[in-house]
Amino acid sequence: MKRLAIFALTVLMTVSAAAQEKIVLRLMGDSTMADKDLSYENPERGWGQRLKSHVDTNVVVANYAQNGRSTKSVQTLGIWDRVKKDLKKGEYLFIQFGHNDAKESDTTRYAAAYGAYQDNIRLFVDHALSVGAKPVLFTPVSRRWFDDEGNIKTNCHGDYPDAVKQVAAEYGLPIIDANAITQQWLISLGDEATRKYYMWLPEGTNPKHPKGLQDNTHTNAAGARKIVNLLLPEIVKDADGNVVAAIRPEGFVLQKNGRFTCQLQRVEVMGRDISVVCTHPLCENTAIRAIVDADNLAEIGGSTVRFALKPAKVHLFDPATGDRIRFDAQ
Repeated sequence: MKRLAIFALTVLMTVSAAAQEKIVLRLMGDSTMADKDLSYENPERGWGQRLKSHVDTNVVVANYAQNGRSTKSVQTLGIWDRVKKDLKKGEYLFIQFGHNDAKESDTTRYAAAYGAYQDNIRLFVDHALSVGAKPVLFTPVSRRWFDDEGNIKTNCHGDYPDAVKQVAAEYGLPIIDANAITQQWLISLGDEATRKYYMWLPEGTNPKHPKGLQDNTHTNAAGARKIVNLLLPEIVKDADGNVVAAIRPEGFVLQKNGRFTCQLQRVEVMGRDISVVCTHPLCENTAIRAIVDADNLAEIGGSTVRFALKPAKVHLFDPATGDRIRFDAQ
């Protein structure tokens, strides 16, 4: 089975679009995923909260994520019991923890990466599989930790990303490396430019935080939306021929750190627009034509070319019916 990632939505799109069956996503995680109380003009948002506005009406998002939760405390506080009660055959369970599992000084939340953390995730996965649900594992989104020289601290989650990857490999489950994806984005923009996506608030500008705030973990509405859009291109999946992805030529963005790497065939100049013709093994080496701006020519060099994808230009189709699977990737 070939797989080219494009966000968790494609894992879901294995049912016929014509049938219009309800697709249920149950999200379990910490504050970076959680819905937030919007009172007192609270600007904070979790990416799971924003996800709801990116899916079609036949997709139901049930977000159980809460601030401060770990794989341990989600059980002791009864959240896992609620998920177990609600989770049904054919539904998807998104699991993202790690931020709070790492807090060794807090015995109510700490779960060692290669010990209780992995065991707890196996517990969640085993139950999901036992009822016929489909677990999808996530590494924790990166913290916005830059040092004094403007370099990001890449080890902000220690062993936890690797630990959850090991569990995914053990079960043969989808793994969304949110840590690496968000970290690459932070690196590409740098320290100062990424502050506007996080809870950086000057004193006296927000009723929720009148004294101001400099929070490098939690995102505002723009940051949550950005994370969803970063994850969205991460799961285009060719799973047993159930989904076909079509990307418009203008949907490719030349980017030196882009996650879609193609073999360059030729470059054709058409006025200010440049047509880049390339191939990719997951497209059975069929020619891919990308329309890019002349200003981005500096990103082309060598035998390969790397792209990011514009979510609004990625379309999914049911190959059995030819119907487009519609979702809002704004």
